[in-house]
Order: sequence, then C-alpha cells, then structure tokens
Amino acid sequence: MLSNKITVVLPTKDEESRIDLAIRNYIGLFPIVASDNYSTDKTVDILKQYGIKVHLYDGPRHECREMQEHIYEIIDTPYIILGLAGEFIPLPLLKKFAEIAETNSYDIVLNTRRNITHGVSYYGWWREISSTLRFYKRGSLDLDKVCMHQLFKPVVPDDRILRMGTESELCIYQFRDYDTVRTIQVNLDYGIREADQRFKDGTSYSAWELTKRIGIHCLYFMIRGGWRRGRLGFREFCSGMVLLIIIYWRGSDLRYHMTREDCAKINRKCRLDMLLKFNGLS
Repeated sequence: MLSNKITVVLPTKDEESRIDLAIRNYIGLFPIVASDNYSTDKTVDILKQYGIKVHLYDGPRHECREMQEHIYEIIDTPYIILGLAGEFIPLPLLKKFAEIAETNSYDIVLNTRRNITHGVSYYGWWREISSTLRFYKRGSLDLDKVCMHQLFKPVVPDDRILRMGTESELCIYQFRDYDTVRTIQVNLDYGIREADQRFKDGTSYSAWELTKRIGIHCLYFMIRGGWRRGRLGFREFCSGMVLLIIIYWRGSDLRYHMTREDCAKINRKCRLDMLLKFNGLS
C-alpha cells in the first residue's frame, strides 16, 4: 500500500470490457471504491470479484457537482484519484501522488494526458492536454464549475497546485475506444457541458472565436504533423472540429434564445398567425 490517505474512485457505467485493467492499475496500492451508474452488463460482478465496494449512483457524469458530492460521501480520505476505466496511470506517477498525500504538499496536481486511438498516441505531433485533473484533495475545487476539464476552478492558492512535466512516466494515458457514434456521443456530452458553463461565466464562443479556434486547430494539424498519420490523424482532426462546433452552437442557442423551447414558442405564435391569416381561425 502506497498511501492510505488516498482513495481511488472508479466511476463506471457498462465497463465490463476494460474495468479489470483499471482495477489492476491500482489494486494493492490504494483503497479502491466504485461508483456505478447502474451498469447493465457484468461491470458490478467484476468489481465485486476483486473485493471492491460498489456504491450505486444515478446522476450526471463525474465533471459535475452531483458526482463530486457523491464522491465526498463515499470516501473518508483527504485525497482522491479519479480512476477512469479508459485511462492508465504509470506507477512512478502514482508514487508521486502518494508522496504528495503523505506530506500534504499540494492540493491539486495537473498532468499531461496522452490520447491513444487504435494503438496510436497523438502526443507531441497532435495536441497536448496539460491540464488533466485526476488527483486532488477534498474541498480544493469549486463544484459549480466543470470539475475535471479545462474549466475547473480551484479554490486553493497557486502554490498548492502542482503542474507536472511531460515525461512519459508522469503522463496519464487515455485509451479512446471510440468509433464514429461514440465519438459524437462523447463530444456532444462534453460540448454541451462546456458550453453551458461558458454561458454561465460569460465566455461563450462568438462566431469570431469559433473561426479563430478552427484556424488554430487546422494549423496544429498541419504544423505538428497530424496529417502524417493518414486517416487516423484526420479522424482526430474531425473529432476536434465537431467538438468546437458543438460548443459554439449550444452557446449560440443560449445566448440568442434559440433553444428547442424558445423555437417551439416562437413557431407556435407563427402558426397561430397563419391560421388567422389564411384560415380565418384564431
């Protein structure tokens, strides 16, 4: 056991094909609990086979207040590792986490994430996500923000936040088992969540901001050499483009009152006007 001041929380939902790999990443190193969103496959059976306590959770994903409050309820340690089923954290990095927890030296640790699709890493020549948050102390986050992605907001001073380097043993690896349908589903989920948060913060994408970000996205693809990876690189390029468009589109809905409810209200009035004009009905 590296530290009993850290609990690994495994958020799960129908993860039978890979949850064993996540468990093996942490078992024997830290206490582990699972928060299962009512899986319909064998996920819970596999967790119980490893002796992991399963807490049922019926709510939104781990980025939100509801899930974070649930995590706080089911653990009693000061530090948390969010162990996503599709991610791998090397042992040297886990040892760093344990050292930080034992010395209480930091409240939040940010790492570089390397995405792997179809066995190919996109690190370096595509894009780096250097603000990945998987290790943090209870009470260090503003739970009204998007907690796990770039929009998270710490409530601790900067000297309590550690930004680790890009060495391979200090990175978090995300294995993206995504086909087209799954990619769109994930982008839709993340995009709407980010757009809603940006609307609350007053930072929604304008048309100009979207155009600028798409331009940067295209430049990265060319300059960093994503195009050299052929169809895999182009698929990742398209995925990023879709996410940017969703964030803008949803933000535009909110800013200009073009949600489904808004459209239904305006269209109803328009149809009533047509009934009166053409059919003489009120």
